[in-house]
Amino acid sequence: MENKYLNSGALFQNTRKTSEKAPEWKGDMELGADVVSYLAQQLKEGKPAKLEFAGWNRTSSKGTSFLSLKASTPFVPKQQGAAPAASNKAPWE
Repeated sequence: MENKYLNSGALFQNTRKTSEKAPEWKGDMELGADVVSYLAQQLKEGKPAKLEFAGWNRTSSKGTSFLSLKASTPFVPKQQGAAPAASNKAPWE
């Protein structure tokens, strides 16, 4: 059975570096249609299409170290004394 964790990804150490300028880590992230729609809406409104990432050090079943990633909308702190704002949660949360 295949496990899918949308809006998540991983970075693995780049063992195929061909030059000193090659990245130390490489990987990918799968985004769901809801996240892509959110990003498209941000662009349509003239805002930057920005996501926040969190990462955790993990070890694969084969013993390979990697960085597990999770994407979310950027954190916006609440201003003291301000009226309650609309939810900061993205449509997919």
